[in-house]
Amino acid sequence: GSSWGYHGTVNRGSSLVSFMDQLLQQQKQQQAAAMQVTASSGRADAAAAAARSNGTGLPADVKVVELTYPVDIPEDTTTYFVQYFKLPSNKKYHILRYEPITNSLLLHHGVGYLCNAKAAAAVKAMKSMGPYDRFKHEMKCEEFYMLVAPNGTAYNAPVTAGLPMGTPNSHYLALELHYNNPEGLTGLKDRGSGLRVYYTEKLRPHDIGLITLQQPVLNIPPGLSALKANVSVCPAACTAKFKGPLTLLDSFFHMHSLGTSIITRRFRNGTELSPVGQLRMFDYAFQGNTPIN
Repeated sequence: GSSWGYHGTVNRGSSLVSFMDQLLQQQKQQQAAAMQVTASSGRADAAAAAARSNGTGLPADVKVVELTYPVDIPEDTTTYFVQYFKLPSNKKYHILRYEPITNSLLLHHGVGYLCNAKAAAAVKAMKSMGPYDRFKHEMKCEEFYMLVAPNGTAYNAPVTAGLPMGTPNSHYLALELHYNNPEGLTGLKDRGSGLRVYYTEKLRPHDIGLITLQQPVLNIPPGLSALKANVSVCPAACTAKFKGPLTLLDSFFHMHSLGTSIITRRFRNGTELSPVGQLRMFDYAFQGNTPIN
């Protein structure tokens, strides 16, 4: 038989492993059946053709749109750009899958924000759709919609639900990209990072929505070996605004390089129940959706 050997001081790495329960196995099966389209290459028409021909369970009429934009990456340590896009909106659609397109090693992450009707009117009045320097531009749109995470996996909707697009508050999208250039490298370009989106006009029974719990700024005092903080809370007054029972599908945890573990705790009538989601070992290089059982 074979034996394990020491990997040495250079040949080492890390990975995120989830021990599969039934729900995880179902999601893995769905992802295995999804299109094997490389996130960093190919065009929307080629991706759509692949989706139509591979018999993976996505409808034959699936359409694909790519939301990307090129930028010159400054030598600044931190840069945020934002570009606005007009989404297909002649009718309501369901997004069945979206995947990151990353073409720069300096891309830290990206977020797609929906523009409500008021924000969309402001976007239409602008002379240009971008890209804009976020530090010099007041972004018009604020509703979290999709995420671009380097090394992240594609998101596949459950077979009975889709992420709505084309509704009155989803005609426009603001795609914010964050670049991290700590070494001050010059002359670098990103030829186009963002999202590849698969959608259909054949609506599924349920709409997918998103609840965002976040802390935009966390002040960390110097000299600490560890810091434990409650960064965001959705109290009973918040959950009481839900229009009815919700089925929770996935958690997506995001922290920066100092983050090591994260949990979404759940309480009812003063009693703590099982967590909604938890990552005991967070690694920025391995991000993705965590199914909620």
